[in-house]
Amino acid sequence: MNDHERDILRRIVGGIVFGFGILTVGAGFYSASLDTRLYLMLEICGAILILAGMTPFVLRLQELREADPDDDLRDRVRERLDFFRPRKKSVEAEIIGITRNFRTAEGEREQFYVLCRYRDPVNQKTETFTSRALDRYPGSEIIGKKVLVIFHSANPEDYTVDLNTIE
Repeated sequence: MNDHERDILRRIVGGIVFGFGILTVGAGFYSASLDTRLYLMLEICGAILILAGMTPFVLRLQELREADPDDDLRDRVRERLDFFRPRKKSVEAEIIGITRNFRTAEGEREQFYVLCRYRDPVNQKTETFTSRALDRYPGSEIIGKKVLVIFHSANPEDYTVDLNTIE
């Protein structure tokens, strides 16, 4: 048996041990209502089996990492993980106007909003964004200038018009 076959066999056995660990933890949850000592014993054994089952995979990853630190595998894993990391995406939009809230009750302060528009260069789709409420009129000289719109999630409704970045 060569090293490659031995490595594959270790990973198969590790997967089986990991599976038994999961089953043992599940049995521990089932036995929780019956006996606390049995529950604790099964949970501890299950945790040990899970760790033992993961060992061959962790060792293989360490070997790959030590063999070639500039390997493509690391970059591919990073790219996949970056997809799930929260990141702020931003676009530069043009200020097209200023509006105010006409539904203010008597005695309330007027609130102004900056409207800006972004046209996607790829699909030519136009989006309009509204800033947070402002207590003062920002002045008509900002119309036509650029401002940064920051998206906080994949939801297009979750954004902030960063008025500090007016150019």
